Amino acid sequence: MYNFSCPYLPPSDTVPTSVHELRPGDVSVIAALGDSLTAGYAISADSLREVFTEYRGLSWSVGGDNSFAEGTLTLTNILRNYNPDIVGYSVDIGSHRNFNVSRLNVAVGGARAYDMLTQTEELIARLKNWDEVDYENDWKLVTLLIGGNDLCAYGRDPLGASTAAYKEEIKKALDKMHAEIPRTFVNLVQVLLVTEVNKLTGYCDFIHLVACPCAKQRWDENWEDVLHLARSYHRALEDLVLYGDYDTRDDFTVVIQPFFEETYIPWLEDKGRWDDSLFAPDCFHFSEYGHQVGAMTLWNNMVEPAGSKRKAWSPEDVLECPAQNFSYFYTYKNTPGYEIPTRGPSTIAPSTVAPTYPYQFPCAITPPSTEVPTSVHRLRPADVNVIAALGDSITAANGAGADNILQVLIEYRGLSWSIGGDKSLEQGILTLSNILRMYNPT
Repeated sequence: MYNFSCPYLPPSDTVPTSVHELRPGDVSVIAALGDSLTAGYAISADSLREVFTEYRGLSWSVGGDNSFAEGTLTLTNILRNYNPDIVGYSVDIGSHRNFNVSRLNVAVGGARAYDMLTQTEELIARLKNWDEVDYENDWKLVTLLIGGNDLCAYGRDPLGASTAAYKEEIKKALDKMHAEIPRTFVNLVQVLLVTEVNKLTGYCDFIHLVACPCAKQRWDENWEDVLHLARSYHRALEDLVLYGDYDTRDDFTVVIQPFFEETYIPWLEDKGRWDDSLFAPDCFHFSEYGHQVGAMTLWNNMVEPAGSKRKAWSPEDVLECPAQNFSYFYTYKNTPGYEIPTRGPSTIAPSTVAPTYPYQFPCAITPPSTEVPTSVHRLRPADVNVIAALGDSITAANGAGADNILQVLIEYRGLSWSIGGDKSLEQGILTLSNILRMYNPT
């Protein structure tokens, strides 16, 4: 049970026009993008059989089950103390495809940085089409955390998981938000240090062998490369955001929330072991306690000035209140005394990432029939307007994009052999849909 002890801070007298004058009570819509952490995998799991269950209502950055007073500490439930009518939070248990559960939590298990543009496009569509949201006028709070799966893929996909590739894909998503979503405050959360799994041993070692072997000293002697890569990801996001590229209009900003940068699993002196209570039974995803820690520390970062935000969680931390003399969420432009730096030469090499399976289309493009054919026996490739499929898990594409055994039940339908339409043939995705698109792009 939690007691919210912060003094009541009312919303602004009139709806603010500047994101730099945004109070907690002004936020009407909450949303999130990311991977299985934000999707809520295994939060309330009692056994390994439940680690694929998506407890979205308990997700740290966007879950809305129960209430703060009932003991469910999420960012949504903190904000409800300021605006009980906030919408967008996810509830109950279910996948991102179930809108009644996921709402504006568009996170997908197994996602990597290159999925963030697709999730952004999905979020925009939901914001525009949901009657509960006034797209133009409501203030929106969007949290993005991604990178854990990229770090864990480094051993087998060093180019795709490179800092340059990570930065490039995050930039695509942020650029899309900046261009299209009005009245938005984006929390860009730094990726956690997956190498902390080295502190969880015993049966956890064998789970990590399939989930993230390159981060584990027992399985990879170069595990410290993943730690250095995580630090490089942190610097890449700073290079994207700190120079004001997303502060070009008053109703939009991106703020880096760095609390995971130096967060380590604490040692329990009285028990003589590392604190595994932060984790679900799979020793990889967060438990409900871990999600509560994430929610609290994210909130604390939001009410801390730019340049003075904590970069680590400590077991002694408490929920902070907005400063009595400053009632807004801190941004780079409204923090007193903070100066946006001038961009210098980037230390991040340009991306050299190539498609993993590049394909050239060698066929001459035959045009559609002069008139729509009336006989199926005269059907050209370009005459096909609709594609569909039936089948089992092969066509549902279970595990098609999996990096490890924990992701084999995820349905990567966009990669399905007979009907998937992710990306294009030129970008390395060979499916029947993408072959037919060469003849009929629409």
